[in-house]
Amino acid sequence: MIHCRRMASLERRVAVDAARAAGHLLKRELLGPRRIAYKDSPTNLVTEMDARAEELIVGCLTAAFPHDAMLGEERGATAGRSGRRWIIDPLDGTTN
Repeated sequence: MIHCRRMASLERRVAVDAARAAGHLLKRELLGPRRIAYKDSPTNLVTEMDARAEELIVGCLTAAFPHDAMLGEERGATAGRSGRRWIIDPLDGTTN
């Protein structure tokens, strides 16, 4: 596992840019209408914004590192061949 301190400059920059872009998306849409779906129980929900933020992050990471694997909370796993996997949880605590 690569920790943030040891992460190469490019990886860190792309990850931070992706997180900020998702944060701007979530902030911009904070007060707007939402569609809510339930995963496997009434307390395990996902909003359209969860999915959109994850899609944005995955898109940024894939554009920069097309051979990396992705594991997202909403979309699940995609295979890669670089030996590196990004773990993505775009909006932690949706039910809060």
